Order: sequence, then C-alpha cells, then structure tokens
Amino acid sequence: MSLFSYADLSKAILCNANLSEAIFSYADLTNANLSRVQALGTDFTAALFTGICLENWNINSDTKLDNIDCQYYYMESDNRKRVPSSGQLASGTFTKLQQSRIAVEIQQLLQLLEQQNPTATEADKKAFINIYISPEKKRKLINALKEGGRALIEEFLDNPYVNVVIRIIEGWNNA
Repeated sequence: MSLFSYADLSKAILCNANLSEAIFSYADLTNANLSRVQALGTDFTAALFTGICLENWNINSDTKLDNIDCQYYYMESDNRKRVPSSGQLASGTFTKLQQSRIAVEIQQLLQLLEQQNPTATEADKKAFINIYISPEKKRKLINALKEGGRALIEEFLDNPYVNVVIRIIEGWNNA
C-alpha cells in the first residue's frame, strides 16, 4: 500500500498509473492528470481535486471520496469537458456526483433482476440488492440520501424500481 497523505502532487501527471489501495488523504492533486488511472479502493479523503483531469479513471465503491475539495474538474485531457462548464461546484457536489455511481450500480442490479425474474416481489428485490451491496456501499448510499435527499437518488436512477431502492436505503439507515 502506498502512502501519499498530505503530499503535494499538484500538476502531477499520473496517467495510466495503478493507484489502487493507495492513500491520498489530504493530498494536493490540484490540476493533476489522473487519466486512465486505476483507483480501486483508493482513499482520497479530503484531497484537493480542483482542476484535476479524471478522463476514464476507474474507481469502485471502496474508493473513498469523502470531503473532497473540488471547485471544478475535467472529464477529458487538455482541459476539455469542464465540470461544471462555468462557475464552481457547490461544496460537497463532487462527492455526491461520485456517490451517484453507486446508485447507478444498484440500478444495473435491478435491471438484471428484472430480466432474470420480471415477477420478483418487493421482498425479492430487497433480498437481491442486500446480497450484492457491500456495507461500505450501503454507508455511502445512506449518506447520499441524508445529504441530497430522495431527489438525488431519483435523479440518477431511471428504473421502475426507484421507490424500492429508496425504501431499501431508508431501511439500512434505520437498521
């Protein structure tokens, strides 16, 4: 495991690097290029991400993106596809955008269930999701629901089971 906590990596070019399981908590990655990096299970807690390039980066639900400081970032190299296109992200928005990826993963699981068992009951759907969603993902979704409310989850899910997903997350929160 590599430790880069508090490191000044501003303007670093880390393209194609395998950063999986590394710790970058509180690191300064301002204007760094993380194009095509593998960052599975990487801890970026409280890192500075303003101006970072994240073209085709690969993260998973174990990647920690809590309290990221990011006013804007780029989805393509050479400072193309700026997010947002103008202005700045509100505090916490970057983390919420990344948490939405977990909601999309749940949507994909529900679509798979819908294909395999179109007559699944709500109890079947809940059991299916509970089997495939790790405790860490559950925690992140609970936080997303608390911070952004139902609207945030609904915004990223396009599935007839959206209410089931929200009830599942609320159930995890009350457990």
